[in-house]
Amino acid sequence: MFNPANFVIEILGQTAAGLWAVTSTIQTEGGAGSAQFSADSCHLVIITFASTAIICDLQADGSWKKMGTIKHDFWVKSANFSADCVHVVTAGDDHKAKIHSQIAGSWKEKACIVHDKKVTSANFSADCQHVVTASDDGTAKISSLQTDGSWKLKANIVHQDKVLSASFSADACHVVTASIDGVVKIYGVDANGSWLQKAAIQKKTEFTAASFSADSRNVVTVSQDNKVRIAELRKKD
Repeated sequence: MFNPANFVIEILGQTAAGLWAVTSTIQTEGGAGSAQFSADSCHLVIITFASTAIICDLQADGSWKKMGTIKHDFWVKSANFSADCVHVVTAGDDHKAKIHSQIAGSWKEKACIVHDKKVTSANFSADCQHVVTASDDGTAKISSLQTDGSWKLKANIVHQDKVLSASFSADACHVVTASIDGVVKIYGVDANGSWLQKAAIQKKTEFTAASFSADSRNVVTVSQDNKVRIAELRKKD
């Protein structure tokens, strides 16, 4: 529960009697805009109005403890955990996306992905091995986790205008980007780990979103001509 006037986040938990009660309060500088739990419900990331994201971890006694603060130079747009709950990625209006990982109980910055303009989104692949960032600078960048725990830039997808969305397929083998330049691009990962363009959908309209179906076989696009289009992915023989 948010209390902007006092800049406090109240976290509620369910008691043995089935009642809901405040278990922890987290002080925030400048108030909070949103908060999101990890998939295992053991971590919480809070986006504040002070250009930060606060990571809290669930303790053995059911309380929540502030474990780290991710600092940006301007507004934090989004914060998302990886499916394995080991990593969190933030996207900022300061042209940066930051990846933090949990190491020996603490959260440490492992990568900073830099764009030339605002980062509009940052998302992990389902297998937690890749991150794709989208930006107003007309690019989407794919970074991959290395064996030493670092993240390496693997692909730079270039559009002619702002990229409004970028996301992975459920099998983590493809990325789709949508841009107001009227192009949707689909990239796929090869056996050697490189990402290459596999297809492009081009129309005389601005694309606002694109995403894969759960079976990774279809892509749905949304555009400003008030049309939703579905494209099927077909492998070459």
